[in-house]
Amino acid sequence: MNYSDTYHVKSTDTNGCVKRDTIVLTLNSSFEPEISSSSACDSSTLDCGSTNASYYWFDSNNDTIGYNRFLNIDSTGLYKVLVIDQNNCPGEDSIDAIINSSPVNYTTFSDSLFPCLGDSILTDSLPYGFNYSYQWTPQISSNNPLDSTTRWVSQSNIYTVIIKDTITGCSLRNTISVIPKSNPQLDLSFINHFVSDSINICDSISLRSDFFANSFLWTDGNLNTLDSTFSLNINSTGYYNCEVSFGTCSSSDSIYVSRYQTPSFQLFGGINDTLLCSYNTLVSDDLSNYGATFNWSNGSSDSILYINSAGNYIVEIGDSLSPGLCKSKDTILVSFNPVLDVNLGPDILKCKGSDLELSTGFENNNTQHQWFKNGLLLNSTNTSSLFVGDTGVYNVIITDSINCNAKDTVKINATNQELYARFLSTSLVSQGDSVKFINLSYPSPFSSSWNINGSTYDIESPIHSVWINSFNDTVNNDTVTAQLTVRNSSCTASLEKKIVIRPGKKNYSILNNELAVYTDIDLNLYPNPNDGNFIIEFQINNEYLIESYLGIYDLSGKCLIQEKLLIHNGLQKQINLENIPRGVYLVTIYSSLSAKTIKFIKT
Repeated sequence: MNYSDTYHVKSTDTNGCVKRDTIVLTLNSSFEPEISSSSACDSSTLDCGSTNASYYWFDSNNDTIGYNRFLNIDSTGLYKVLVIDQNNCPGEDSIDAIINSSPVNYTTFSDSLFPCLGDSILTDSLPYGFNYSYQWTPQISSNNPLDSTTRWVSQSNIYTVIIKDTITGCSLRNTISVIPKSNPQLDLSFINHFVSDSINICDSISLRSDFFANSFLWTDGNLNTLDSTFSLNINSTGYYNCEVSFGTCSSSDSIYVSRYQTPSFQLFGGINDTLLCSYNTLVSDDLSNYGATFNWSNGSSDSILYINSAGNYIVEIGDSLSPGLCKSKDTILVSFNPVLDVNLGPDILKCKGSDLELSTGFENNNTQHQWFKNGLLLNSTNTSSLFVGDTGVYNVIITDSINCNAKDTVKINATNQELYARFLSTSLVSQGDSVKFINLSYPSPFSSSWNINGSTYDIESPIHSVWINSFNDTVNNDTVTAQLTVRNSSCTASLEKKIVIRPGKKNYSILNNELAVYTDIDLNLYPNPNDGNFIIEFQINNEYLIESYLGIYDLSGKCLIQEKLLIHNGLQKQINLENIPRGVYLVTIYSSLSAKTIKFIKT
């Protein structure tokens, strides 16, 4: 039988008996197992495709390697299977299996990374092949994991990468947790408060790095090492880089420096102040030799300044290369001496009998005088006044301490008019005497002015008390000068005499504390009110000399005059305070025995 069917059989024996039977015959088909493979990457599962059978797997050496329907393999080779089904029918099949390897991580690979901020650490341990492709989630800037310039690690994240062999189709999937370290990034512009990575400087600058870094390395544009400290002093143009470390991490930044030079100059050779004559003009140096822009405190923008008024002058100079960046300043205080002026007055007449006095009015010892008559220098005339006995043209040149000068000319003409200055006085007196000066000048009318040992009187015949300039009785004789000047409408005449004072104190003894003498000091002041010129007359109730102190004060207590005096009854002292302001003032005389204060009014 070679096919399945229902078969019938009839059997007749010799006796003619008949027997029938029926059978259904089913023939099993030939058994042919077929091996299939589940994968070709790294490993595969072979399936012979039969159920309810016995299985025998063999390798290329006919070694039995399995007894199940499925066989797991991980290497390329020839694999065979013998299958015996439930009908005990055998079947065979074989397959040449090819197993491809998927990309494999390097042994340094880790799925949890803690890189320094900015490093591309993910690329360091992934498999590499020229036929590999990479798919990142989330995306990074480059699919080339070994590109060391890729700096995508900027925040904590979980990255997934599928690495596929484009020839075999085998792939590797990695999931990597990245937690960058929190080390700061070096930013030289931010640290130094610059607006960009390119700066302009004047002369030099100290460039600071990150204070919290552990180490520092400064290099120039040629990678020459410059310093290894926190800051770098820069005084030339170029690129500068700093690399700092924070534990195991590092960071670097660069900056470009353009260096310009600040103008260097000194006004007038470096003097701080100067004093000029009122008629001078001070001319500055030409500052264009030092810079391109000029900003004077008086508003001028010229490189040369002509100064003819007092003040503090400041100039700021900007260089010609930097964009208004590099500037320097200098200052000078300019003062002008008060106007030096001399006025000898109008031309005057030289009257008979009178010697004229020409005076500049300058009594300052720092003022030099040169007197000329008819153009010729008069020797030994360095005084503020000159007594003139002849007619002619007189000139005077005065020069102060800083060589400022002024000059004037007066012409003295002859006249037939006459005026004679004459007076009588004692020429030898004792200390403390009151001297009466008798004016005998002629012809009248005339006005009189006296200068007696520094005291001035505008009366015709004054009385003056004379004293030696020491309270020591043993000193030698002293001399005072008395000068009378008389004037009328046309003429001026002067006469000067010397008065010798003997040191003895006529009829007076100095009262001391050991003498129990009642002493009362009073004083009168006239005129009152006055213009600052007045006389103080002292009145004492005994015949002693009283060692006293005279003081004149304003109402705020400021002392105007303080002088030690030996006073006696009837002593007069003339005071000149024309320059004080109007107001009420106090005059006090005090000693160890008595004190007195009166007021006067300055009009």
